[in-house]
Amino acid sequence: AEAKQKLENTIRTTMSTAAASVVVKRTLEKLTLRVFCSPSGTGGNPVTVFICKDDGGTPLKQLTQTNLAKSCQWESVVAHVAPSIPVLSFYMPSGEEVSFCAHAAMGGIWAACSTSETCRMNVKYRTVQGGKTAKDVTLNGNHVGLYMNAQFQEIQLEEQQQQDTLEHLLLHHLKIPQEAFGRGNQRQQKWPSFCNSSVARPKTLVYLNSVDELHQAQAPTEADEFRRGCDALQSTGIYLYTRSNVGEFQCRQFPRASGYPEDPATGIAASALAVSLKQSGRANYPTFNILQGTAMGRPSKIVVEDVLLVGDIADLRCCGNIELEEREEIEIEEEHS
Repeated sequence: AEAKQKLENTIRTTMSTAAASVVVKRTLEKLTLRVFCSPSGTGGNPVTVFICKDDGGTPLKQLTQTNLAKSCQWESVVAHVAPSIPVLSFYMPSGEEVSFCAHAAMGGIWAACSTSETCRMNVKYRTVQGGKTAKDVTLNGNHVGLYMNAQFQEIQLEEQQQQDTLEHLLLHHLKIPQEAFGRGNQRQQKWPSFCNSSVARPKTLVYLNSVDELHQAQAPTEADEFRRGCDALQSTGIYLYTRSNVGEFQCRQFPRASGYPEDPATGIAASALAVSLKQSGRANYPTFNILQGTAMGRPSKIVVEDVLLVGDIADLRCCGNIELEEREEIEIEEEHS
């Protein structure tokens, strides 16, 4: 009996040791997309989508997802599509996981459906950090509409220290002249400005007087100092904008710390801007056309429509066109216990 017990223990130990060193090969589909392209197909915000279908419901390990993100120049999304509702995880190029990214969500769902034999017009999905609520996306060819129902917050930067910090970022980092955004009481009061606006992550809105002044702004070159300034504002980026036509706004976004100095198209910033404009009562448009990336040579278009604000809850649809750059299969290895 004692010998039998020792043998069983040896078998269990051997199996445990073998299991700890098992290397599992997994095949992913990798798609490189541009989201929020102009009607001519130019511009757009790049995103890399990793589609995991062969997992049997087991998600990729966190370290694997982080390493995949670090291999990308822009944001990435990991889409696990084995469940009935796809589950998305969003990452910055640094490997940092974020709670939500509009263009990555749109790209992730479009990519997941483009690899499916049955692509539906209306798709629900969930986010890893977004709780259990399923979210909606509408698909029509390469046009994607992302429904957002989110808590809206707009905080005016009233403390003098915050205003001074923002002015320093505008004057010394973005090289914007004082007259473009005003000083104190002389600052443009018609449009939301010098405030943090958020439907996901806070962006600092700054209204400029003209399109020329907007396009003359320069991307920051001192990344660490710019990041510290944004941190002092409790902001994830500076979103400059000006009205260029009825219902149309030209914008530029300089992120806090994303691994690149300027963003060609920013869905959550455009959405927050549209809600702030709606709340201000100065821009009660049914559709907001947000043009971004022009100064970068990557003209992009974000359409925000059906904006409804009830209390602090914002309903809206963020829409844009998607262009496929590249599609390939990749094989990775994971150690499983």
